[in-house]
Amino acid sequence: MKKTLLFLSFLVVMGIFTACDKDDDPVEPSPTELLVAHEWQGIEAVAYEDGTAVDTLDLSIFTFLFAVNHDLFVYREGILDEQDEWEYISGSPDIIRITPIAPPKVEQPVFYIPTNNKASETLDLKVETLTTDKLTFYIEEIVDGVNEKYIYYFKK
Repeated sequence: MKKTLLFLSFLVVMGIFTACDKDDDPVEPSPTELLVAHEWQGIEAVAYEDGTAVDTLDLSIFTFLFAVNHDLFVYREGILDEQDEWEYISGSPDIIRITPIAPPKVEQPVFYIPTNNKASETLDLKVETLTTDKLTFYIEEIVDGVNEKYIYYFKK
């Protein structure tokens, strides 16, 4: 009887110690970790005027690579076309701030540059969605009373 009681006591004590293990809750990756996790393949860009879609651009020839050192490499059909610097700014909405290092190698850059930003050294991309496999951002401005919005869609 003493052995059985000792054995049961041992089981209860071991049960307490094993029940106290920390839960391995997955840690959500930060926006920076999501951006640098892999290359982002372009899908399309859609232009809106006052909420109505007016144009679509195929972005499948573009690939973005957000480097850990905050360089952004934009590839057009596998060839490096633009190199910029990027910074992620949390807010409402979150922003990816792009600072050009050198002008694009072609006349038509991937980004629409807003009229009021053409002389600026930075471009703020407003983040709509950033998950492990989806990146959507937009640029918005009012030109001659018309609300213009350009939404860019990328996938993993």
